[in-house]
Amino acid sequence: MLADTWLLETDQEPYCWEAASPSSCSGQANTFGIERPATSLDARTGAAIAAVGERVFLFGGYDPTIGAGFNDVACFDLEHRQWSSVETLGKAPPPTHSHSACYVPPQADDCHSGTVLLFGGATEERCSNQLHVFDPDTATWQQPTTSGRPPCPREMHSATLISRHKVLISGGRGSDGRVLSDGALLDVNTWHWEPCELPASAFPRCAHTLTSAAGGWKLYGGFTGEDVDGLLFSFDPEKLEASVICDAASAAASASRTGSATPAPRFAHTAVCIPRPGNRSQEEHQADPETLLLVFGGVNPLEDLNDVVIWDQSREGCKPDERQDGSQVPLYLEEVVS
Repeated sequence: MLADTWLLETDQEPYCWEAASPSSCSGQANTFGIERPATSLDARTGAAIAAVGERVFLFGGYDPTIGAGFNDVACFDLEHRQWSSVETLGKAPPPTHSHSACYVPPQADDCHSGTVLLFGGATEERCSNQLHVFDPDTATWQQPTTSGRPPCPREMHSATLISRHKVLISGGRGSDGRVLSDGALLDVNTWHWEPCELPASAFPRCAHTLTSAAGGWKLYGGFTGEDVDGLLFSFDPEKLEASVICDAASAAASASRTGSATPAPRFAHTAVCIPRPGNRSQEEHQADPETLLLVFGGVNPLEDLNDVVIWDQSREGCKPDERQDGSQVPLYLEEVVS
């Protein structure tokens, strides 16, 4: 279990890792002008993070070595590359891990930074289905009153903003240990829950990612309750349909043709949308506006992973990159790490 912070620069190829130093909370005034003493960022697992502009917020987590949960908030300033502890207002969530954090942009044309929604996760006693809202501008917690039928308590689910005002909760693992196949839509304007049944082709599933990237919505990895399959799906959030666009057989066939590496199946990874690297002209971007899906790390029954995987909708195959120590990093398509 670690407490270090790393940045992956993706503006140019090859992509480059950089350690953020020092890996401690700043003793200077934090984002909200509140003076806090310097404290280390405690090592933890199962924390949730959300990016809000040039700030990255970390919520909660769990330290299994001492059996302690966290309900703190820390903020990483991307410009100054340092952590600060956030002193919050309002009633904070209980210590929670394996929950979701989803950034929701402002719903009106104002200067507000938007909000971060925290849903579910595992508390000291059981799984939760509580919804908490964090305001990054005022560091204030709120717990809105909702209508409709909320999802059952769960952990290791995903929470994805699928439109300007709707968030989809998908999959996860319930309090009884069962991997879930259902989901729910939350309207953040009315705080109304609407249950939905997810496609049987992709669920049940937990510890997966659902990301808008590479020409559409991509569902990747996770644990089905029986297997870590490493499938990549194209997902339609309006019709709630999913179709496999890359499986182990097709990845292996592509690797055989191109002499490339096949990414290992995984769950409990992270995935983000990034633009294509390089200084591209406006004409080039208009001709090819698609973004890439970047996946980092995760775990499977055989190993913990620290590789970087890129999915490029416009190309096929994957080829290995080499770290400075000579070890290979399996990647879709791009040599991205140096």
